Amino acid sequence: MSEKPPSVLGDALVLAYAVLEASVTYTGKRPLFVGTPAEGMKELGPVPCLAITEDLETGKILLLHCDQGWEGEVG
Repeated sequence: MSEKPPSVLGDALVLAYAVLEASVTYTGKRPLFVGTPAEGMKELGPVPCLAITEDLETGKILLLHCDQGWEGEVG
């Protein structure tokens, strides 16, 4: 199981987070795609950790889909 994330991920302040337990399964019924049309889109599969963050520069709220080391993709 992952530990709690650092207080800042990249350039964003962590407001809330979740570490998914093994009992939570990925159904794939509602796919989520990340990227841009110009650079290409890819489907984001199951991830063990989520973080709701606030960008320190813009103040925008971001949802990060992270691995167990709190490295992730914006979605």
